[in-house]
Amino acid sequence: MGRFGIPCVGFGPGHEDQAHAPNEKTWKDELVKAAAMYAAIPTVYVQTYGKWTK
Repeated sequence: MGRFGIPCVGFGPGHEDQAHAPNEKTWKDELVKAAAMYAAIPTVYVQTYGKWTK
């Protein structure tokens, strides 16, 4: 559950306990996998739900 009780999904490379922390680090392979997911999400959304709506 996110801020203000709004359901959300957290996703990104690396370990959550290091996210936005001093000296945060991640591995290149995790970064590449996350970038591939970020690129795929809009395509899957449109294929599932149709065109973007305003």
